[in-house]
Amino acid sequence: VPVALKIRLQSLNLAADAHPELEGVELGLLVMVPVLRLLKLLRRFENSHLIKQAFREAVGALPSLLYCMMVLVVGFSAIIYVLEPRGNVETMPRAIWFTMVTLTT
Repeated sequence: VPVALKIRLQSLNLAADAHPELEGVELGLLVMVPVLRLLKLLRRFENSHLIKQAFREAVGALPSLLYCMMVLVVGFSAIIYVLEPRGNVETMPRAIWFTMVTLTT
């Protein structure tokens, strides 16, 4: 009996305590196979091809966008570090973290 079929037959109860013999790879396969099968269905929808094409075209602009974000983070974190009292922002890495969180939300 193939291992995947054996895992599938044993997976009636997916609680972690129910199958202590399942380890990393087997458990990962048990979780990922249904997701990958659903992703396989995307090939049949025309809109998924349009989204994939849009992502391919947008990847070229990604390095310049990341560079701009890095410049903004360093600049604003330096301003925050200088202007804020030391009780609020003690170190430069905390200022960088604060700026990253603020820019990404």
